[in-house]
Amino acid sequence: MLRAAASAHLVAGFLQPVFAGVYLSGDYDGLAWHVTGANLVSYIGIIQLGAAVAVWVRVRRAWPFWTSLALVLGATAQYFAGDVGALWLHFPLGVALIAGIAAVFAAVWRRPLPRRFKAVRAHG
Repeated sequence: MLRAAASAHLVAGFLQPVFAGVYLSGDYDGLAWHVTGANLVSYIGIIQLGAAVAVWVRVRRAWPFWTSLALVLGATAQYFAGDVGALWLHFPLGVALIAGIAAVFAAVWRRPLPRRFKAVRAHG
C-alpha cells in the first residue's frame, strides 16, 4: 500500500509543474487543473501518511511516517502559499516537494520492508 501511494504521489506531483506551465503559458484553464492537481497531491499525501502509519505499527519502521509527514506539511504550506499568491515561496517549495516526493518514492522501492512475522521452518 505504501509503494502504491508513493507511486501515485510521484505521478501527481510531477503533473503539477505541467499544469502550472500550461497556466503560465496563457491558458487560464491550466489554473483549474493546477488547483485540482494540488488537491490530488494533498489527498494522496494523506493516504501515503496513513500507509506509513501502518508500516510503523506493523514492521516498526518510522522513517516512512516522518518523511511522509514532512511531505504533507510541506504540501499544506505549498497549497496556502499558492492560494494567497506568495509565489516567492510557492515556486521553490514546489521544487523541494517534487524532490522530496521523488526521494521517498525511490527509498520506498529500493528498501525492502521486513515482514512482520518470520516464516516458521519445519524440523526434519
